[in-house]
Amino acid sequence: MARYTHENDSAPGSPRYYSSASERYSAQNDASSQDEGMGSGQSAAGNQAGGNRDEEVRRAADRASALMRSYASAQERMGAKTPEDQNPPAGRARHASRRHAKHAEEAQKRVQEPAKNHSKPLSQMTLADFISHNAVYIVGVAAVVAIVAIMLVVARSCVPTQVYDYDGELSFEYESPFESDDFFMTAKGRYEYEEEGKGTTSRTGIDVSENQDVIDWEAVAADGIDFAMIRLGYRGATEGDLYVDARFAENLKAAQAAGVDCGVYFFSQAVDEKEAREEADFIVKNLGGAMLEYPVALDYEEAVPGVVQPRGAGLGKDKMSSIADAFCKRIEEAGYHSMVYGNYYDLDLFHYDFLTTKEVWWAEYDVAEPSPNMDITMWQYASEGWVDGISTPVDMNLDLSQALT
Repeated sequence: MARYTHENDSAPGSPRYYSSASERYSAQNDASSQDEGMGSGQSAAGNQAGGNRDEEVRRAADRASALMRSYASAQERMGAKTPEDQNPPAGRARHASRRHAKHAEEAQKRVQEPAKNHSKPLSQMTLADFISHNAVYIVGVAAVVAIVAIMLVVARSCVPTQVYDYDGELSFEYESPFESDDFFMTAKGRYEYEEEGKGTTSRTGIDVSENQDVIDWEAVAADGIDFAMIRLGYRGATEGDLYVDARFAENLKAAQAAGVDCGVYFFSQAVDEKEAREEADFIVKNLGGAMLEYPVALDYEEAVPGVVQPRGAGLGKDKMSSIADAFCKRIEEAGYHSMVYGNYYDLDLFHYDFLTTKEVWWAEYDVAEPSPNMDITMWQYASEGWVDGISTPVDMNLDLSQALT
């Protein structure tokens, strides 16, 4: 507003200017009267000079009167009503400020009016109308959603898995060595793990028992099966007797003859370390010195289908870890590799520190990738797979041991 303020009060347009002009007129008028009182003795030159001064004074008075009338007219147009408005520069500044505000308000109305006039009720809008009127907002929302999705993917691949115990306490954090994007499913519905620069580093396998009846292992091998975990036997969940799987011997012999690498598993219900060693000795005896390409796995499940109270239920982590450790040590003493099988709940029967010292065969179905809370060497990802040479559904497995090296 500084440009509207006059610094020189004597400049045209200021009250001080008008006052000075009137004073000059009065002073000069008095001078004229004095000149007239000096008598006829004045010279002709003096009379002529006095006439010139009179003419100059009249012209100055006319200009002053015109300026006063112009100022009064401006005051009327501006509608000055307050003492503040009596100052013309301030009044003009105030008027300009109001004018600018009015122009800004009118400009805002002109911007808003077209949108108001062209908008339709939502019920009358077509999809095209809605998109055209809200394109900017739609693009913005889509961009936000995309950014959030990217952040979630990055977070999922970078943030360690948080593992909670049954009391809801955070027990530890674990970061998987596997990349989510490296798991993919083939046209046959089988998972593979393919690492950048290395190619496929996983192997496809199955696990079988007498429940699969007679198996054509040549057909199994031709269908792309690289290995098999064969049940050797089990302990009864109520009486605790030991049994050999009815088809163990023929499955092991035929599978290895067809070029399928083999390991074995045993369903345990041992209640102490003595029974655990008994089970391990039972396995070694029935292997009869056979060579295995894959480990001997301990399968200990607290919940047994059809059994209300399995003999191994409720032993606690200390006892269960001690039993499993006794089993694994006895197997390894016989020259075989040991492994522990289970899903999250099965493996939660044992102490985590114990499991980190063993190879783990992880069971988890209907997921795009395994989500264990520890390193695993094998993933059982389906229980109803189909393989040539087997007449029943079969468990499908993925060997990930090479991906860990």
